[in-house]
Amino acid sequence: MYVRHVQGDMEAFRDPQGSAWAEVPREVLDLVPTPSDAQPNRHIRNSLAGREWGACKSVQLQALHDGERVYFRLEWTDATCNERHEEDLFPDAAALLFPMNGEAALETMGSSEHPVNAWFWRPDIEACPENLVARGVGTVERKGPDELESKSVRDGASWKVVLARPLTDGQPQNGVALKPGQKTSIAVAVWDGSAGERAGIKAFSQTWREIELES
Repeated sequence: MYVRHVQGDMEAFRDPQGSAWAEVPREVLDLVPTPSDAQPNRHIRNSLAGREWGACKSVQLQALHDGERVYFRLEWTDATCNERHEEDLFPDAAALLFPMNGEAALETMGSSEHPVNAWFWRPDIEACPENLVARGVGTVERKGPDELESKSVRDGASWKVVLARPLTDGQPQNGVALKPGQKTSIAVAVWDGSAGERAGIKAFSQTWREIELES
């Protein structure tokens, strides 16, 4: 996936419904359920017996940068809108995932030597999306400073979400460094709150997709 370098006023790209995105190439990533053996404990694994999860089957991904910030736009179908916790329902959610040193195992959210950086969005935390680092199953930690921004739009039966961040945050232990002219990898995860999905119970893109930021 090629992340184009765009100059000029980037305000239009903060809007997930903005017409400026119509000119940006998009890729469709197929999603699959996270395997039950990748869940953090036996209780969760047993609770999944006989159940189906990973309700979202695909997501559209677009990206660009202006030399200082990178913008990713996600769009996926979800017939039900879940914006907060309600009894047995959970908020819908999505995350962009990046290997922090190029070798992380995606299915297990990395390892102690090869962590994964996640940019996590939910509608109820849109004002403060979370920058997370994982070093294996069940090890997610929130890292600062919080330089992520997000904006979402509910459009019929779809979510449209933009996540943006400075290319580098100056603290490599807290997040992936994205540099023009270099390549890295990306994956996507989506949670359908009406299906009881949360934490490790989700759909994800299963394999890393290489991205290259235009100089």
